[in-house]
Amino acid sequence: RAGSVSADLASANAVKRPAGRRWLSRVVVAFALVSLLAALAGLWLLRTSSGRDFVLNRAVGALPQGALRWEGVEGTLATGLAFDGLHYEADGVTVQLRRAEVRIRAAALWARELHVFNVLLASGSVVLPPPAPSEPLKRIQLPDALPKLELPFALRLDDVQVRDVSLLRERQSRAPEEPLESLVVLRNFAFAGSLRDGRIVLAKLALDSDRVAFDATGHVDSAANWATELDAAVRLPLGEGVQPLPATLAVRGDLSDLNLTLDADVGEPAHLRLSATGGLPVPRWTLEASAPKLLPQRLGAEGAPVSIQIEGQGDLQNAELHGSMAQGALRFDLEPSRISFDNGTLTLSPLALALNPGTAR
Repeated sequence: RAGSVSADLASANAVKRPAGRRWLSRVVVAFALVSLLAALAGLWLLRTSSGRDFVLNRAVGALPQGALRWEGVEGTLATGLAFDGLHYEADGVTVQLRRAEVRIRAAALWARELHVFNVLLASGSVVLPPPAPSEPLKRIQLPDALPKLELPFALRLDDVQVRDVSLLRERQSRAPEEPLESLVVLRNFAFAGSLRDGRIVLAKLALDSDRVAFDATGHVDSAANWATELDAAVRLPLGEGVQPLPATLAVRGDLSDLNLTLDADVGEPAHLRLSATGGLPVPRWTLEASAPKLLPQRLGAEGAPVSIQIEGQGDLQNAELHGSMAQGALRFDLEPSRISFDNGTLTLSPLALALNPGTAR
């Protein structure tokens, strides 16, 4: 009898093993089919024009009706997209571009990185709404701290280019024939850098515009009290027929001890030193500006060389200043003076000025 029971159990196990294998085989086949379908769907989205159109239509549908449109589009999500006649209009902002291109490395998304190979925005304009009415400034207030820059993914930008784009602003109650306010004309803007774990790396930051031109590199770590190391070569336009004024800018430190240095060639070396200590929200600052021999011709003017020396210290409400300026036989001295700004009121107590032998308070 015992032998019969053992035989029955063996027979039942033999039946279960093939059934278990069949179930496992079905799971494997189903998983393979799902993986294949997902791969095919991914290839369709990334490498076909119909997949491109599907994604773009979903993006347009997520925006206000009629906000985004274009005259033509080429490429795929995998090879890069190129738009002709791109137009965006929403929330008072209007963007018009003759050409816009973007190419990303889609595979990097699996590693939680948005890797953008290149972006090109060319030949167009950005129009901002008129500034909103605001109350007069009563007191300068800073936040207690700056937040850490965090994204759900790392960001890497290899090459961002903006060419021949005007930044304009609408005027309050502007007549139809009145032009828009021009803020800046970007002849060329180039950027390469990354953002990862709150750290910004500026591998390249270059701007050529009608207001200023510069080339900068550096890094900012928002996770380390915004520790900053930034260097820039600056060129300030001075008008037609006058060479741009070259200057070098350096920023070092963090929010508790930040130092800015600006050096320029105005006939002889001139410099400005600005330091902020104590951190937010109430930093203290010190200032030193010196130009022993500023040639007016270097700025497109005429006259004898000018000597300038200014020193000061203070906080967000108070400043203590003293210095001097001289040109030929004329000398102007700012004797130790105090300037305060609080509750919308500027207070000079005292303001001591000396012109040659005379003094005014």
